[in-house]
Amino acid sequence: MARLIGFGCLLLVLMSAMPNQTWAVKFYEKNDNSLLDNRFRIDPKAEKVTFVIKRMPGAAATILVQPDGSKLYSSRHGDNVKWHEGIEFDMITIIKPMPGPWQAIGKLSPDNAIRIVSDLQLHMDKLPSTLYSHEQVKLTTALLNNSGAPVNEDYIQDLIITMTLTSLNDEADDNFAYGHKIRFQFLDDGKGYDEYPRDGVLTAHPSINAPAGKYRVEVSTRNEVFTRAFRQDLLVYPRPIELTTTESFDQPGPMLHYKIDLDEILPETVVVKGVYEGVLDKPLEFIGYGKAGEEVLTITLPRPEEPGKYTVSTTAYATTRTGRELVLVLDDGIFRVVPEPVTPEPTPEVVIVEVEPEPEKSALPFYLMIAGGVLLLLAAVIVFIIWWKRRSIKRIAQKLAEEGAVTAAPTQIKDGVEELNLEEESKK
Repeated sequence: MARLIGFGCLLLVLMSAMPNQTWAVKFYEKNDNSLLDNRFRIDPKAEKVTFVIKRMPGAAATILVQPDGSKLYSSRHGDNVKWHEGIEFDMITIIKPMPGPWQAIGKLSPDNAIRIVSDLQLHMDKLPSTLYSHEQVKLTTALLNNSGAPVNEDYIQDLIITMTLTSLNDEADDNFAYGHKIRFQFLDDGKGYDEYPRDGVLTAHPSINAPAGKYRVEVSTRNEVFTRAFRQDLLVYPRPIELTTTESFDQPGPMLHYKIDLDEILPETVVVKGVYEGVLDKPLEFIGYGKAGEEVLTITLPRPEEPGKYTVSTTAYATTRTGRELVLVLDDGIFRVVPEPVTPEPTPEVVIVEVEPEPEKSALPFYLMIAGGVLLLLAAVIVFIIWWKRRSIKRIAQKLAEEGAVTAAPTQIKDGVEELNLEEESKK
């Protein structure tokens, strides 16, 4: 910043020593020659002629027929012709025109006339030698005749101007290797920044949306009738007012904080006007005023009832410490409103009740129950084995009886009864 201030002071000294400049171009003043059957004559001594041909509303561009019968069109002509096609007129400049009778073909206005070239001056007020980033400036231009009075003509009402900002490539500046074009229109309608309608003095008010640094400014027209209209070096300072936003449920509503650079701006002259819009029934306009000695201007907005995204657009008006009036376009402030968190209901307090442990019971009944179960299982197994053995013996005896293969077997007499030795028989 120190380097920028030093350069700005040097620039001011140099510019104060320079006289006001006016850029002159060859143009024309009113010196009308009425058209007869849409024909006119160019004198052999004419080095350059510029004239305007008015058309009927909505009519196509005029066609010019040269003395040798060849034609010139707005989109097709030689390098010596410069042609600007307006809404209801054609403005044509011809260098070293062919002498003799010319003819204009088209739906021309009945009050047409040729307007011969004369020396006119294109004047443009200089920009302030120092500007601020995002500052909106007023530019004024006018065509002056030989007497120095503005020329008021229909054909300058739609004059389009291109302003080019080119960085001077100082590595210490924010705009190093930066190039930017701003397109805008000069108007003479008595609206906005223009003071009087149709007085021949045209105005425009572009915003210098460029980072801080040193620039060369060139202003030129869109058409080829005017070539270079303006050139100037200037210094762009950082924006002296910046916006930040905060939003929390502890605040009464969204808060806008405008920080003012007290080294550049008189805080008591600051006025901020803005629009607050989002999920609202209609946009809300607001205004705030700075106070002497206070670095921050704070505005509290109504808290939105609906969650969503909200935007704040602001234009700031202020006076610099050098006495220059400023208009600054600030960056939009954006914040989002989320639903307020729901407070959970309090959890009931847990009451811990101590319960005395019951006396331990004897494990003997449990063991006796297990032992009884085991004994029952063993008894069942033994009964099953005996039953299975007897069943097998019975089946064998039955099979031997059926086959008739039973032979006499030694018998034993026991208590006077014969017993068959089945065991011996089964081994045979």
